[in-house]
Amino acid sequence: VITQSNTRVTMSEKLRYGNNSWEAVNVIDGSMSMDASQCNCCAATQIHSPQWIQVVFNAQYLVRIIQILGRGDGMLDFTL
Repeated sequence: VITQSNTRVTMSEKLRYGNNSWEAVNVIDGSMSMDASQCNCCAATQIHSPQWIQVVFNAQYLVRIIQILGRGDGMLDFTL
């Protein structure tokens, strides 16, 4: 099982907006929620390019599926 304790996640500059924690570790929090205002479970970068997220595993894993879920609260195209 991939967890925050056996994986390192980094990303381009973290979004600084509102009260949510937009930390990179939220990428692998296991949450299927898509409402960032309710779950405080999303990672987000600043709007400028390039935007990136890197996941480094501390062991070898056979990866069959990678799911990337977008926000479902209407903020996908949000700009500051």
